[in-house]
Amino acid sequence: MTLAGLSPAGALIVRAGEPFALQVGYVDEADALQDLTGRLFALAIRYTDQTVPILTIDAELDGLAVTAVALGTAEQASLIYAAGLARSLSYDFMELTGGATASRLTERVAVEPGSDIPGDVVPQYMDLPMLSVTVAAQRKLVVERGRPGFGAERRLYDAGLIDEPTVPKMDERYLQAGAEGARPFAEQAEAARDQALAAEAQTGQDRLHTSQDALATEARLEQAESAANRAELALGIVLLAAGGEPFLTIEEGELVTPNGQQFVAYGPENNWATRYLMVAGAGVAQDSYPNRTALDAAVADVSYQITRRAQLPAADGFERVLSDDIIWAAPGETSGPVAMRSGDFHARMPYSIGGPVLDDFWPHVESADEQGNALLAVHPDGYAYIPDTVPFLSDTLVYVVVSEDMAILVATTPEGGNDPDPEVVGEWSASERDGHIWVGATGTALVRISDTAGTNLTDPEIVGNSVRWTDFATGMGVTTSVDLSVTTEFGATITTVEHITASGQSLSRGSALSPPVTTGAPDPLRLMMFDQGVNASDTTALSAANFDTFASASVTASEPPVLSAGRAFLSDKASTVGVLVSCHGVGGYRYDQLCKGTVPYANQITAITTAARRETLAGRNYRMRYHEWTQGEADSGNAVGVYLGKQVEYQADLTTDYQEIVGTTDEVIIVTTQVSNFTAYSLTQAPPMTLELLESSILYPDKFICTGPKYHLPYVDSTHTTAEGSIHFGHCNGRAMRLHREGDWNGPLYVLSAVRTGDSVVLTFNAPYGGAPIDLNTSIVSDPGNYGVTFHQTGGAAVTVTGVAVTGDFEITVTLSATPTGTDQKIGIAATGTAGQPAGPTTGGRSCIRSAVAETDPEGRACDYYACHQFIAIS
Repeated sequence: MTLAGLSPAGALIVRAGEPFALQVGYVDEADALQDLTGRLFALAIRYTDQTVPILTIDAELDGLAVTAVALGTAEQASLIYAAGLARSLSYDFMELTGGATASRLTERVAVEPGSDIPGDVVPQYMDLPMLSVTVAAQRKLVVERGRPGFGAERRLYDAGLIDEPTVPKMDERYLQAGAEGARPFAEQAEAARDQALAAEAQTGQDRLHTSQDALATEARLEQAESAANRAELALGIVLLAAGGEPFLTIEEGELVTPNGQQFVAYGPENNWATRYLMVAGAGVAQDSYPNRTALDAAVADVSYQITRRAQLPAADGFERVLSDDIIWAAPGETSGPVAMRSGDFHARMPYSIGGPVLDDFWPHVESADEQGNALLAVHPDGYAYIPDTVPFLSDTLVYVVVSEDMAILVATTPEGGNDPDPEVVGEWSASERDGHIWVGATGTALVRISDTAGTNLTDPEIVGNSVRWTDFATGMGVTTSVDLSVTTEFGATITTVEHITASGQSLSRGSALSPPVTTGAPDPLRLMMFDQGVNASDTTALSAANFDTFASASVTASEPPVLSAGRAFLSDKASTVGVLVSCHGVGGYRYDQLCKGTVPYANQITAITTAARRETLAGRNYRMRYHEWTQGEADSGNAVGVYLGKQVEYQADLTTDYQEIVGTTDEVIIVTTQVSNFTAYSLTQAPPMTLELLESSILYPDKFICTGPKYHLPYVDSTHTTAEGSIHFGHCNGRAMRLHREGDWNGPLYVLSAVRTGDSVVLTFNAPYGGAPIDLNTSIVSDPGNYGVTFHQTGGAAVTVTGVAVTGDFEITVTLSATPTGTDQKIGIAATGTAGQPAGPTTGGRSCIRSAVAETDPEGRACDYYACHQFIAIS
């Protein structure tokens, strides 16, 4: 089994069918191994060009808890071997403490055929603590120290290399093996160095004509790096054979080393150390081992020789080999290279296409046109220069964005602010927050432009009509550019757009059984819808492209109430305010088919996101504060409290998603009406769902608005209102939104308390804004008996309502047939009906208790408050 199987070049060696292990220690500032108790580690094997591992092995701590060891089985080794035959592999040794990747060590994986070790050998960790682990790019040198209690002399004795487990015998062994044992490795290092020089010389004669040639030169570069690695490793082996650490100077080594023996001392210049043989009391140099700087310089020189001879591809007959002093070029679309950089990183434009040569003061060309003219040059200290048509920027300006005609659009100071001197004509500003990119037009709030959060983003920049940013989450930058130019169909005077969305069942969309009324646009260029109509989506998943065009709002097939809501909301607003309306409901759908995680909900969020971006980028303030929810029939079987919980969840989800889109803290207000068609579903009394549509607005007035029941409306069948009915309750919803925005809304007409004295019960009602004192009116709603007031109790003698009278502006006194003796006494308001009867003002569960309102809907119907469906406990 391979223990800490690392190749000289730093790769983890895995042999087919042979168990393997990788041991990693972490040193502190004092170069001591850290205590890893309680920390978690894992080894991940992956294809080099991918991030998802093909195999992950949990690591375990050694006996002293100072190193982490990943043990691979024979089967796992064979899997890695098979994968590595076809593609390059890498490994990541990761710390996973705390549930996230805290650190990551990445190297290559080298696969080799298996040895004769049996495949069923169980991998075991040999607890040999490390003295130090030296890690550099592509190189690892691991030096072990003896196990506690057993020194190197005991291991040499156990191996049969010395006849006694003593230090003198060990020293005698080292002295005998020193020079001869080191010689093969020194020769190997010298050969490696010669190979690196030969590779450099060969590379200087090569040209990269094909991709195969490129691969060959890359292989020579790897050979040079490998040779340097072998040279460094050979030095480590020589040190072990020669007796340990090198002396600081040659003189120190000469003082203590007998004739005929070897020692190693640091230096001279450009060498890490030199091996000496003592001859007649003086150290005679045998070989030198280059330091890291020298090795890296040799490899870099090979890399330079490969790169600087790169040939540009042919373009319209243009083909050339770059000269020795040009090592980088950016090819133009038709005219060959448009920018080049020399070996000392001075930028220049090639003479062959007439471009100027930049001097040392301007060492980098940011961009150039196809004719080779520099458009933007950048000084190493950050000064920006735009040649010819624009003068030098001052020292305080480090970045500019220019238009095609070379006008400065944005000039940025080192502190990130805009310099006041250049004229800033860009329309947008951009920033990064919480992994998202936010953009806004001058004078507006920012809106989120990115669809998914990034993890390592650059600051966004406005370039012309686009915003551009790069995400380095995977290590390689992925640049995204979003076009910010928009056309908007709102009128020129509109500066604020209020988006009212809607969802629910068929009543939210309007009944197709009743011909629509608002077939013409009631407020062109101010009351708008998405191009596909007010009913903007259903069960088909849609993208932003489906919501990128607006039209003046009108209807064709049905009358969705949200259109009237938007119209009513606008009625007292200044001409600078516009409204966008969109419905995303689906007929017959339950709550769990409309809530977050469903297609209708996702379509709604896409519509909100698209509208927010379009209007913000167009320079308008966008808000989506109100959402019309017309649903409940499909959930009429819910137990007490269940539908209330669903409403609370829906409001929270919609608010969170809206806030993430526009970066606000505003709550989305859910506007509802009570379901009044329960008798059509064979129920004799209002279900919990109907009652909880009111209860949510009482418990959470800053999140819900209930405008009242729908029993007083005209119905086209047993469950659906006519187009006129949709217009009416939509208008009442919009009126409530308008009053809420002004701070005047205080709830619908409902009972606040019921107090009994003997056989008399006094009901106190909420006084809704703009409502007249209550009356018992039968002009629209017929009397179902006692004006829709009922008495309920558990046990006791039978008691009925015998009288209902208005005794105050918002007070009614109910007379009972006797003093009740049962428990759980309640008064019902519009709470009962005859099962199977259609909904409506003369058939369904209803009440004649009304508070008149002067305002009318577009069809001339008064927006009167009618008493809500209720069961109110008697006190």
